Amino acid sequence: MITPSTVSGTLGAAEAVLNINIETAENILIQSTGTWVGTITPEVSVNGTDWVATAIKSSTQTTATTLITSFTGNGVSELYCTGVPYFRLRMSAYTSGTANVWVHGDRQAK
Repeated sequence: MITPSTVSGTLGAAEAVLNINIETAENILIQSTGTWVGTITPEVSVNGTDWVATAIKSSTQTTATTLITSFTGNGVSELYCTGVPYFRLRMSAYTSGTANVWVHGDRQAK
């Protein structure tokens, strides 16, 4: 991903993913919209093959110490990701509908 840049996609099935190379980003914003029922899990990887869940800050959280490892509704979240090359959103549980997702990577102002 060349920053600043935005990647978008849809998650409308169990285990659907949106994979993104974020190696030049220092932070990313994640937005989800649409009518869907399920659970989206943000995950990171160093090698692009082995994925682990990561904690993100939801726009509904009031402190930086309150992080989430998945979300079940529309909103905006943020991840500080300096040094992490790969990120993905995975529909880890799915019931119905389609989530429209955007991931915007950028460098922080110095």
